Amino acid sequence: MNLFDFYIGEKFYNWTREAQNLLYAQNHPYDCKRQPILLCSTRVNKFQGTGSRLFFLARCLTEALNSGRAVILSRELISTHDILSPFKPWGNCTLSDITQTGSRVKRYYPMDSDSLRKSTEMPAVGALFPRDFSERGYWWWKAQEIAYALRPRLDTVSNLQITHSDGPEKVAVIQVRRTDKTQGCLKVYGSSFHFYVLVLT
Repeated sequence: MNLFDFYIGEKFYNWTREAQNLLYAQNHPYDCKRQPILLCSTRVNKFQGTGSRLFFLARCLTEALNSGRAVILSRELISTHDILSPFKPWGNCTLSDITQTGSRVKRYYPMDSDSLRKSTEMPAVGALFPRDFSERGYWWWKAQEIAYALRPRLDTVSNLQITHSDGPEKVAVIQVRRTDKTQGCLKVYGSSFHFYVLVLT
């Protein structure tokens, strides 16, 4: 590794640390009874697998940053909470902290968000990212959303260590959404990228 590679790696590491610390701080306020809340709906408009559901649900983290709120996930779809159960809670506020309605609580439906606008740069889904990180690109920020949303619990890490005797740090996990294996991926990203996706799956 040369000095240039080290500099680039250090820069991206610092960016990631900054983003993750900001997401944590925003969703762990000192007083949840006073903190403005983004009540994020877990409902879906049609059947969705884990990857697709998380893709949309993680948008709540970004909307919360942009509106200065802490995220609380609704209980509309319990299976979503089951999916997230191996991972740390997104924040320390809960539904019990919502003692009254009004401007303090904003309901948000990520599947019906006004920001879901297609564009030439983002043909699959409308881009949504915090204003402070906009210059780093949509996909970089999307990775930050997912990394925060899927922070493993200690018992999850312990189970991985038991399952993989070499240690989980030597295991690479790739989740490919069903749509990315079909014509959507081929049309948007081309045949070469689509070929590698098929090889991985």
